[in-house]
Amino acid sequence: MVADSHGISLLVAAFSSMFASPMVTFGHRRQAHLAAMVAACGHRHGSTVMELVVARSQHGEKMGMRRVWRNTAEVDHGEGPRVAETSSRCVTEGATHDFVVTNYPLLDGMGFGRYIRSSTFTVGGYDWNIRFYPDGGRADAAGYASAFLSCLCQLAKYEVRTKFTLTMLDDQGDVQETREIGSHVFSPEIAVYGFPKFVEKSKLRSSSHLLTLRCVAAVIKEPPAECRTSLAAVPPTELPGQLERTLKDGIGADVTILVGGRQFRAHRFMLAMRLPLLDAQIFGPTMEVADMEPDIFEILLHYVYTDSLPPCDGQGYSTAAVEHLLAAADRYGLGRLKAMCQGELCGRIDANTVMATLALADQYICERLKDACLEFLSSEESMIAVIATDRFKHLIKSVPMLDLEKEPRGKGTPRQEVIKVRSNFHGADFFFVSKSSLVGEVG
Repeated sequence: MVADSHGISLLVAAFSSMFASPMVTFGHRRQAHLAAMVAACGHRHGSTVMELVVARSQHGEKMGMRRVWRNTAEVDHGEGPRVAETSSRCVTEGATHDFVVTNYPLLDGMGFGRYIRSSTFTVGGYDWNIRFYPDGGRADAAGYASAFLSCLCQLAKYEVRTKFTLTMLDDQGDVQETREIGSHVFSPEIAVYGFPKFVEKSKLRSSSHLLTLRCVAAVIKEPPAECRTSLAAVPPTELPGQLERTLKDGIGADVTILVGGRQFRAHRFMLAMRLPLLDAQIFGPTMEVADMEPDIFEILLHYVYTDSLPPCDGQGYSTAAVEHLLAAADRYGLGRLKAMCQGELCGRIDANTVMATLALADQYICERLKDACLEFLSSEESMIAVIATDRFKHLIKSVPMLDLEKEPRGKGTPRQEVIKVRSNFHGADFFFVSKSSLVGEVG
C-alpha cells in the first residue's frame, strides 16, 4: 500500500508539472497518453489521482481531465499481455541575443524595405538572425522602424514553434520599445516574422547613436515518443577492466619481457599496436628492456593495456617515479602518458625541485613543463628560496658555463643586490634579487 501511495504521488507531481505549462493542450494524442499513465496506477486509484490533479490545474483543463477519467474506466484490468510503456518529452530551449546598432543616424533614410541583420545565433538547434529596418519594412509602416526574427533553416520542410520578444534599448540600457509574440510556427512559407511597426522613428532619433535590439527566443521541441528503457543510463565501458584481467592472468600471452631480472608476460598484438617503437623485438619469444626499473615497466605495461595508470597508495606516485615514467613515455612514443606526467610534475614544482625539473623538461622536450618551471623562477620570492637551496649551490659549482654578476641596487637599498645568472643552461637567463647575506653564501 505504501508503494502504491508513493506511485500516486509521483504521478500527481508529473501531471501537475504538465498542466502548469501554458503551452499544454489536450488533443486526442495527449488524452490517450494521460489515460495510459492513469491506467498504469490501477483502476482503484484512478479517482484519487484525478481529484488531486483537477485541484491543481486551471479551470480550462478540467474537461480534458474528465475525458481521461472516462477512458480509464474502460480499461480492462484482467490478466492479459503487458503493454510496453513509452514516454515523450516536450523540451523548451531558450537564448538571448543582442544586436548592437551603432551610428543609428547614418542608417536613417536608407529607404523602406532595406534592412541590416545581426550575426547568426542558434536556439533549439536552428539558426536565426534579427532583421532591423530603420525606415520600415513596408510602405504602410512610414514613420516606424521594423524588426523581425528570421529562421535560417535550410530544410525543404520544417515547422518550428517559437515564442520570442524583441526589445529596443538605448545606450543607457533604458527600454525604448518591447514587443512579444506568444507563439508562431516558422516554416519555409513563413520564415520571417515580427513587427512592421516596431518603434516610432522619432523615439530613436531622440534617444542615442547606439542602440541595442535584444531578442529573447524560446523554441519548443516535441520529439516523438520513445521507449522509456532508452532513457536508462548506459554503464561505463568494460573493455579496460577486461584487458587488465587478461594482462594479470596471462591468458593467451605469447611473449616474455625481461626487465631488471623480472619477467613479464604480454600479448604480441597489444605491444605491436601500442608500442610500435619496440621494432622487431616483439616477434621473438622473449625480449629484454634495458635501462628501466621493473616497477616503472609494470606501470607502463598497465597503461599500454588500459590507457590509465594503476592505483597506488594514498600518497600517490613519488616524484622520482613520475620522472622515470615520463622518460619511458618519451622513449616509446606514448604522447598521452607523457602529457599526464608533465601535468603531475607541474603541480610539484618548488624551490627544491625546480632546477632538476627544468633539466628534465629540456632533455625530453616538454615545453609545457619547461614553461611552468620558468614561470616559477620568474618570481622574486621563488628565486630567493631557490638560491638558498643546496641543489642550486651544487649547480653553481657543476655547470662550467654559469657566471654570476653582482650589481648594487642603488642608494637607499644597501642590503639588496641584483644577481644576474648568465648561462646556456637549458636556454634561459635568470635575473633575480637577493639579500646580500645570501649573495655571500652563493659567491
